[in-house]
Amino acid sequence: MAEGRGATIKKILSWLIGVPVLAGAVLFALANRATLTLSFWPSQYALTLPAFVIVFAALLIGVAVGGFAAWLAFGRKRALLRERAREVRRLEGEIEDLKRRLPAAESGAEAAPGAPANDADTARRQLVAIQN
Repeated sequence: MAEGRGATIKKILSWLIGVPVLAGAVLFALANRATLTLSFWPSQYALTLPAFVIVFAALLIGVAVGGFAAWLAFGRKRALLRERAREVRRLEGEIEDLKRRLPAAESGAEAAPGAPANDADTARRQLVAIQN
């Protein structure tokens, strides 16, 4: 129920923010239809475009470059997360293996006081150490 409410609030907020931004962009485009000429010095190439196209293109390029820079900046963290996820899977497999071995080891003879620990005690200690 809470997840559905969160999704609904998120959708409402996106509409409350998105519609005014879109309306502002349309009004900006209608108000800035004059043409501008962009020349690329030292070459002879030049582009003549409406002002709003140049502004929107600059914004789009800025968002793309910023997103790429953020993606590069978090590359090490993504690699660390992948490594940690592999370690978690390995440890979960080890826990399952110890859980399978524990009943079989417990059915064997219990260790006498002062005697070396049997497989059950070893498995129990390893399981407790991993879970803590």
